[in-house]
Amino acid sequence: MKTIIEPGKVRAPRRGHPASVRRWLFQALLPLFLLLTGSSAFAYGDCDFFDGNDSVSAGNVTTPANESPGTRIGTTILNSSTLNCRDWASPVTTNYTSYSDLRVDAAPVSGFDDVYPTNLEGVGVRYTVSAPECSANDVILRGTGATTFSCAFNLIPGTYQPRSFTIVTEFVRTSTVGVTPGALTSIPKVKITLRSSDMAGAWAKPGMLSGAVSGSISAGTCTIAQNNLVVDLGEATASQFQAGVGTTGASKSFKLTADCQKSLNVFMTLTDAADISNRTDVLKMASGATAEGIGVQVLRSGSPVKFGPDSAASGNTNQFYVGPTFASGGTFNIPLTARYIRTGALRAGTLKAVATFTLSYQ
Repeated sequence: MKTIIEPGKVRAPRRGHPASVRRWLFQALLPLFLLLTGSSAFAYGDCDFFDGNDSVSAGNVTTPANESPGTRIGTTILNSSTLNCRDWASPVTTNYTSYSDLRVDAAPVSGFDDVYPTNLEGVGVRYTVSAPECSANDVILRGTGATTFSCAFNLIPGTYQPRSFTIVTEFVRTSTVGVTPGALTSIPKVKITLRSSDMAGAWAKPGMLSGAVSGSISAGTCTIAQNNLVVDLGEATASQFQAGVGTTGASKSFKLTADCQKSLNVFMTLTDAADISNRTDVLKMASGATAEGIGVQVLRSGSPVKFGPDSAASGNTNQFYVGPTFASGGTFNIPLTARYIRTGALRAGTLKAVATFTLSYQ
């Protein structure tokens, strides 16, 4: 008996061969099974940063000339970016993690691991990032490697979900040698690379900060009005000091006048010009003096001032605080008093003592 196969029809199987039918059905159903199971298991998170690549507006920043390294100067500047993620390849809600690697595009300043150079000598910049929805707050970027922020999502197909990032920029003194005043023109970029939990690879995105900055840095100082100030204590007689060593004569008030920039904390060190190693509160007689047994004291608010090295460094020996300058700047007076003090056996003659002073702005 013949079996005729016509186009578009399936030949009936011969009796006695049921296994061939089962194989044929399995082969026909397998591609459909793989297609259905494969599409439901595949997911793809699609993420991007928005509102980033910002510039920084610093305004005019004034820093005391002798500020200590590591001290923050000026105000902090806040910029924001948003990480948006969605699942566009799965028909179901998907658990997903996005990894944001933030990296500063420069090496830190020598002596720091979290302060980076600007275009101005002596001034650096520090970056602090927060992403509360990613369990990260006040994270300081350090070194040259990446700082990773892990953000978890329960993604809904086709719908973007945001995670907010903020970056705080603050300027920092990096040296006590001095500051190069001028315009701020560049700071290091803060770059972003994204990775994901559902596939290998990394994708560079526009950074949080572009490296552009506007503003200026000026070194806060005071200009002294008097180059040489002479304080005349007048004549003194031996009878005024009959009580012995330590007896003081009449005092004479005077003041140092300076023109200062605004909002400076001013410190002063007085130095004995006749003996720069003098750390007592009595000036020694200078060259040309003939009297003996008499010295000169300088008082601040009624108390004798001890002398120190000729240095503006913060914390200099016997440095003392003279006060803040006005919020608007301008004339700043430093009131002082001078007087004679007996130091030993008296001998009549002329008296002369010289002190220099150094201001420190902290």
